[in-house]
Amino acid sequence: PDLVDVEPRLEDYEFRWLLGVGTYGRVYWVVERATGLSFAMKIIRKADVIKFGLKDHLSHELAISQLPIDCPFINNAATVFESAEYHFLVSALVEGGELYHVIRRAGKMTEDQARFYAAEILVALKELHSHKILYRDLKPENVLIDSNGHISLVDFGLSKSRFGAQDTTKTFCGTAEYLAPEMLRGLPYGLPVDLWGLGCLIYELIEGSPPFYHQCDQQRDNRIVNHQPVFPVSMSEPLKELLEGLLRKDP
Repeated sequence: PDLVDVEPRLEDYEFRWLLGVGTYGRVYWVVERATGLSFAMKIIRKADVIKFGLKDHLSHELAISQLPIDCPFINNAATVFESAEYHFLVSALVEGGELYHVIRRAGKMTEDQARFYAAEILVALKELHSHKILYRDLKPENVLIDSNGHISLVDFGLSKSRFGAQDTTKTFCGTAEYLAPEMLRGLPYGLPVDLWGLGCLIYELIEGSPPFYHQCDQQRDNRIVNHQPVFPVSMSEPLKELLEGLLRKDP
């Protein structure tokens, strides 16, 4: 007999526990009843999308989830469905936790360790940019580690699709410590903000905190816009040159 595609339903999955809360929506560990396989399921309440003005964010994430992205370091949704009240995005389960916790445990990484993570993140960003996707929220919490120690980029709620190398936007969004200076200055920005974020993240891998961190929000923003990062004496010259290039005030 002919095989008929069956629309997935929430009843097809058994919930285990809450994994975390994303830009919007909650992410759960679920098990597909028919196969016994584990997945991550993001649940987005439709009323919240309207209440908080997140319609564009949701449309971008849904669009990205359906793109034919073939990169081992990007975890875009494999299955998307909805009910009257919720959207459901089901993706591969990444069990190793966040890079954030790896940094907190390690304190500071060696340059060899940081190089490994930075290279895989760069491959992921390059793949997204090749599909005309501006990521806009690179931070350790959005980089998961799989069971083999490789990275998996998640959470595309702030991403912007159909965004080419020459395109710009002025939408203010992201995470404070990793915002590029052109965004803070209210200027049009483009794909280079993702490379600025990569520079911030590499610095954090090495030093344990972002390059312009300050407890005072105003001081932090002033550092991002006007100050150069402080490099430790122990940092190698090639890494220093790389970070100076990624963290240029001029995009």
